[in-house]
Amino acid sequence: MKNENFFSVIILAAGKGTRLGGKIPKPLSIINKESVICKIIKTVLKLKTEEIIIVVGHKAKQVITQVCDYFKGIDNITFALQKKLNGTLGAVEIGLANVSQNSNHILVLPSDNGWFLKFITLQRLIRNHIKERAVVSILLSRDFDDNLHKIEYQVLNNQVSAVRLRSSNSNNRNSFSGTGIMCIEKEYIKKNKHLIEPLPNREYTISRIIEIAITENKVVGYVIAKKNEIMTINTKKDLENVKMLAGNN
Repeated sequence: MKNENFFSVIILAAGKGTRLGGKIPKPLSIINKESVICKIIKTVLKLKTEEIIIVVGHKAKQVITQVCDYFKGIDNITFALQKKLNGTLGAVEIGLANVSQNSNHILVLPSDNGWFLKFITLQRLIRNHIKERAVVSILLSRDFDDNLHKIEYQVLNNQVSAVRLRSSNSNNRNSFSGTGIMCIEKEYIKKNKHLIEPLPNREYTISRIIEIAITENKVVGYVIAKKNEIMTINTKKDLENVKMLAGNN
């Protein structure tokens, strides 16, 4: 029997980390003697979800080995292989194939921006998503990186109301950057994933489901992260910045 509040977690960990040098998979980048993938799994485990599906791809065996060694005895972590690295939508689809039939909601998290992510923030996102009966809810941030955030999300009346290209003079207190962290109603993404069109680089991104939901006048919820709580690691400079803030020696 499906539980309305039952949720699964999909962690996206298939990336190559080319801009980090490519010697090790991006999820295995080390900060304070701990990999970023293990750090975010520790945070997610506090949610006491029934299942965590980790989507792996580049050097999958290395990622799987480290996670299994780190979390020995924990039996609700499984892995799914993304053979074709065609974007976050493809990764989520692979993860969905392994989700329990009892699950009604999916919490999607990248593995590369959650070093400072708090358990309470994820808890707020999930609770708000279920309370508002949203089809999708996104974790937003007030921190904009002009090299990373090309679009902005506008909010109105406790909902995400619009998604638009970010301009150089954008300074709206009701505009936020996305984080890639979101809750999605499982049946909604299954029903509408075919509507998502590829980006110019031929990748498919799961965040486009937000635009579809807004167009259909569905409830799109949100929670705002604290300052510097979300810091994406894409380059060596990003990694050094996170290490510095984390007090890495």
